[in-house]
Amino acid sequence: MKLKYRSYYINFILILFIVICCNACEDNIEENIFKTDSTIWVNAIIGTEDSVKIYLGNTSGMNSGDLAQFRNDATVHLFINNSSSPNLLRYNLDSELKGYYYYPRLANVRPGDSLSFKAWIEDSDFMEIEGKTTFPFPVLISKLDINYVSNLYNNKKEIDLTVLLDSSSIDNNKKYFELKIRNQMFTEKDNFPGFPSQVETINVLNNINIPFGMLWNERLNSIFIDYEQVGGQELGVSFEIADNSFRNNLEVELRTISKEYFEYCKAIDSGFSGQSNIKNGSGIFTGYSRSSKTITLK
Repeated sequence: MKLKYRSYYINFILILFIVICCNACEDNIEENIFKTDSTIWVNAIIGTEDSVKIYLGNTSGMNSGDLAQFRNDATVHLFINNSSSPNLLRYNLDSELKGYYYYPRLANVRPGDSLSFKAWIEDSDFMEIEGKTTFPFPVLISKLDINYVSNLYNNKKEIDLTVLLDSSSIDNNKKYFELKIRNQMFTEKDNFPGFPSQVETINVLNNINIPFGMLWNERLNSIFIDYEQVGGQELGVSFEIADNSFRNNLEVELRTISKEYFEYCKAIDSGFSGQSNIKNGSGIFTGYSRSSKTITLK
């Protein structure tokens, strides 16, 4: 009998030991995954002749599925073309898009110019956050060619769009693009002729089809293009739009972007956030140049 009780006792001790170890491991996993050290997250994508908008956030909680929390307690300095006198950015409390803004618009900034910023938060453990970018020279849209067929069965237009690039604006440097297509729909009931009744950004729901060298970005509803893989002067895209208006304007915007921005968006859309050009933080600070054209569907 004593041997039997001793066996029960030993089993009880083993089970208790296993439970304690499991709890310790669980706490350790939770500590490693959900309670990682917080860093500053930066989001700033700036076009020529745009206002500068820099969003600063806290990354604590992002690993557990929470959104980054915006910070409004930083001091942010903006430098244009390595100027010695910084511009102090103000935090916009009234906008739904919280962030640090610089006005007026960058009317005097041209492709080839540089922007940099420094930010810090007093009485915090965060180090000085820095970012720098150069506006790339734009590749221009020379012409838009379009073929379309109206599908009577589903009230859709099937669109084949060719974006012809200006060869004189393409140099030997490796180019990366972001392509956006917007459908400006006009209806006969418009009270204001010349103004669209609806603007639709073409996305994956339009059965969009892109060739090799192009990547669809779900978060931004944009096509990202590695020009070295595509080659040539033509970018071809096909998609569908609603055929519920008597005329449509398709606005095509081609952004010439940096390699850092291309790699960052590719990583983010794949569920990874390791790409960054921010010192002492994470995220992106980048500039882009744009070219756009509009074509009317008759």
